[in-house]
Amino acid sequence: MWLAFGHQEIILDALRQCPRLTGLALGENPLARGARDASSGSLGKWLGDKLMACTPKLQKLGLGDTGLNDDDLKELGKCFNPSPSLKVLGLSSNKDVRRQGVEALLKALERERGREPHPLHTLILSKCSLEAGDAAALRDLAPRGLEIKM
Repeated sequence: MWLAFGHQEIILDALRQCPRLTGLALGENPLARGARDASSGSLGKWLGDKLMACTPKLQKLGLGDTGLNDDDLKELGKCFNPSPSLKVLGLSSNKDVRRQGVEALLKALERERGREPHPLHTLILSKCSLEAGDAAALRDLAPRGLEIKM
């Protein structure tokens, strides 16, 4: 069964029962389908406000091929403060993720640098809509210690 954006409360109810969860793979589910029209806002906002809040020990989050876009990444960047444990974020195969969205996400990590450093050390962006010249620019923008895999 695919998990669409409308299944968000089912997902959250299940995750609340797993307070020690350290890895979550939601890939290949059309989570963003309908998210732009939902009253709760974008998928990135839902991930930041709800999902990350109920999984405080989450270290690995796989969101490959979920329909994320640049606006979702901007919202997702806002959730890094309440998620101090996230180390690996997989965003591969999201065709609407471009340089602009990744830059917004990286800038959110940069803001964290003024505080205690964020533990995110791996960002996976393979098969997103990034051009050849984007790799070097994004790596230059990334905080020290963050590996970007394209």
